[in-house]
Amino acid sequence: MTGKNKYFDQLIGEQKHQSNPEDIKMLKRIIKAHSEDYSQDEKMNFKRIGLHLRMQSYLAEPIKEIQPVGEFLNELLEIYKVKKTKFAALIDYENTNLHAVLRGRRRLNNKLASKIGSIFSIDPQLWMYIDAKNELAKYQKDNIISKSKYNLQRLKSAR
Repeated sequence: MTGKNKYFDQLIGEQKHQSNPEDIKMLKRIIKAHSEDYSQDEKMNFKRIGLHLRMQSYLAEPIKEIQPVGEFLNELLEIYKVKKTKFAALIDYENTNLHAVLRGRRRLNNKLASKIGSIFSIDPQLWMYIDAKNELAKYQKDNIISKSKYNLQRLKSAR
């Protein structure tokens, strides 16, 4: 921070932290006008990239609320306007199993994560890490692990 209500951006220098409503309206108009120049495919790709970044943030931050990996996949299908039945057929996956993944009732497996990663250019490991993080969060929510019972001191004294 360089001063009150200011910050320094490495590319454009010192910036005021607050903008007035008219400036925000003007910026929105500029962004809207500029975005109209992009093709539908480019717009979908931007949304995919945004989702990818949200997935990475979700993985990096503590879980406030569990977001099933299927919600991310469902959002991708909506971005690309792909019907779930057609997607299931494309990836050779049972339609009912896909719906269970999308609703968070079924976990992702390596094969499915690899296919999704290949289609949408999002690392399969990211899909698997999110799924694993969610499973651990569910377990910890439902099962309180006693720190007095399971700790390094007890392990050392058990020798």
